[in-house]
Amino acid sequence: MPRAAALLLAAVIAVVSLACGSGAPEPEPTVVAVAPAPAGFRAGTPADLQSYRYRVAIRATAGLLETAAAPPGLDLSTFLIHVTMEGERVNPDLERVVSHTDLGYFMIDRETVVMGARAWVREGAGIWREALPLTSPEDFLGQDIALSPSEVYRQDSPEEIERMTAVLNSLPGVPMTMHGRPAIYWLMDTAVAAMVMGDLSGVVHGMLVPDAVRMEVWADVETGVALRVILTAASADDPDALAVQIDMFDINEPSIEVTPPPGMLAP
Repeated sequence: MPRAAALLLAAVIAVVSLACGSGAPEPEPTVVAVAPAPAGFRAGTPADLQSYRYRVAIRATAGLLETAAAPPGLDLSTFLIHVTMEGERVNPDLERVVSHTDLGYFMIDRETVVMGARAWVREGAGIWREALPLTSPEDFLGQDIALSPSEVYRQDSPEEIERMTAVLNSLPGVPMTMHGRPAIYWLMDTAVAAMVMGDLSGVVHGMLVPDAVRMEVWADVETGVALRVILTAASADDPDALAVQIDMFDINEPSIEVTPPPGMLAP
């Protein structure tokens, strides 16, 4: 999870700023952390797994967007976006996700299948079309696949994994069960979350740095991956600017299979 929080905010705000799917994250009871994490816990990423399923729920306003450059007459005071996603992945590079985006005045249902460097997309029950290759970070902006755990939690630096492991092991945590698996729970306020996220300045053009952040993490004891993350962020003018929940479950489930869309050939 090394860059998870920063990328999560960045990816969400990039999608919101492009206005590109309903339901907000379910509220969770507050839990007070009272004990350190068990010795030997090591942070992991989705890339460490064989397969998994996931759900994503996002509710966002324009509170974290720089609106000064908005076109004249465009009222963002009531802007609200809801995004929900359900997907499954087989590593290293097979993934399917169904998303629903609700902008109030406009809704999008999208399904995406990724197989290696190839991706197919369809809107609603429409015709499948092959998308451009997803080879650089910019390719993922405006795509629902940009908000999948494989991208949000992607980390290529072993040093960052070790740093995150050290940070989490230094924080108080509570043993719990999440999605039927032994887990460790951490509750982070703005100051502690800053240790995890680092400097958000300039992460995405037009993104404001949140005034306050609250993050909850349930990490799998066996694999170190985040089974659930709930993140909320407030701006100076909007205490409910962003709410995100990401769940990963059916970890290493052998029955998960990702196949090409009907009529399309696998790579």
